[in-house]
Parts: sequence; structure tokens; C-alpha cells
Amino acid sequence: MFKKLNFSLKHIPDFNKLKGIKITSFGEHPFPILSYYSVKDYEYLKTFLPDNLKYLPFDQLMVAEIIDSNIGHLDPHIDHGVTTVFNYYLETCDAVTHFYELKEGEFGYNYQGRETANIYDFNQVIKTGSFTARNNEAYILDVSKIHSVESIRAGTRQFIQWQWNNMQFEQVHKLLNLL
Repeated sequence: MFKKLNFSLKHIPDFNKLKGIKITSFGEHPFPILSYYSVKDYEYLKTFLPDNLKYLPFDQLMVAEIIDSNIGHLDPHIDHGVTTVFNYYLETCDAVTHFYELKEGEFGYNYQGRETANIYDFNQVIKTGSFTARNNEAYILDVSKIHSVESIRAGTRQFIQWQWNNMQFEQVHKLLNLL
């Protein structure tokens, strides 16, 4: 589901120096908006990564932000095409990540433009765990499980995200422990 890692960067990066071209975005105002961006400057990225992390095999590396001008909630969902992520949180705005199980007999619905149902209403799920990441903390998450992000206060949550499309949570956890 999720696990906090004992991990730190050499120094705290400037998010705007990392933030490249917008790849995709989910949600719309007045609700939270999750946006993923390419990494603009890989040379800058290398200046603050610990040496062992520079050789981490992954499928995608992005920077992301959740902008919430109110206090809102990204609906429970399963990420499309990604099984596990490693997030390094630069700014959290004290947001809480929740994990859920689907209630028996319930089915999700499709996000606009997607063929696979991966969005759920809160009355369809049962909460199984939660965590509140702090600034400059790292977590791995099993995003093939239903999860949501609750904004406790208005602001922008910013993080660096390594993604794996077909590597399961336990495999990524072992890989990170080997580095």
C-alpha cells in the first residue's frame, strides 16, 4: 500500500527549475488539479540526487503538483498504466493520502477518455490506511490500489515521482533497499 523510506536529497531543489512541459492533468477548478510535468533539467536533477539513486531503473520520471485553492479531495482512484511510484515530497501542504478497498458488489467508473474504470465514489470504498507526508520525505506507493489525496489546507503540493508500469510494490521496495 505505502511505505515511508529513509531517504534524503543532497539539497532541496527549486521545483520551478525541474518543472518542464505539462504532460497531463486531472481535475478542474474549484476541485484539486493534479498535473504531471516532464523534468526540464536533468543536469540540475543530478546535482541533488544521492549517487546511488542516479542509477535507479524506472519507467518514467516526472515532477507533479496538486493545486488546490480550496480544501478539497482528489477522488478515490487507481492510476492508469502505473503500478508503483516513489514520491519525494518537496511541499506537502499537510495533505493526507488515503488507501481503500472496494466494497463488495461495487464498480468504478471511467475517467473521461479512458476505457478502464478507475474512479470511485467515497460511498463505494472502505478506508484501509492513510499517511501524511511531510516536506522532504519519501514514500513508495502501490498506485494499483485505490487511493485519494485530501487537502487539509489550500496550497500546492509538489513532488518528484519515479514510476514503474509493471513492477510491483514489493519489487520496487526491494530495489530501493538495495541501493
